[in-house]
Amino acid sequence: MPTEVICDFPKAIFPRIAEEFFAKALDSACSSYGKIRKSVLASGALIGMGFGTFMSCSQAIVIKLSPADSIGKANSTFFIFMDLGVGLGPLLLGKVIPLLQFSGMYELLAVVMLMCLVSYHFLHGRYVGAHQKNQLALQQHLNN
Repeated sequence: MPTEVICDFPKAIFPRIAEEFFAKALDSACSSYGKIRKSVLASGALIGMGFGTFMSCSQAIVIKLSPADSIGKANSTFFIFMDLGVGLGPLLLGKVIPLLQFSGMYELLAVVMLMCLVSYHFLHGRYVGAHQKNQLALQQHLNN
């Protein structure tokens, strides 16, 4: 029974993660101007679009990059740090609100998400293209 490749991992994941960082930055920018109903609706749509996709894509990256004998450790470490971020994020942002107000906090979050996008590109995303070239060369070599 022939198998079909549904998703080329690096080619599909990198743009999705980059889109999610950008969507989160746009969400924060929309939230900073939250007095307008349309911006609140746009912010909610961007949050809904981004979070689930981001979590599954980032977990797929973690599992793909870990050795086969360490997948359990990598997965549990991923969720430990995700839970740590979900727990400490609101606590730290609560300390920022008196200084910047809500709109300033969301503007700060937009900048942080854009910085995350840049750091993601340099830490992981730039290697995706090299990985694709290596996979293509290997596939061509195997076909010959």
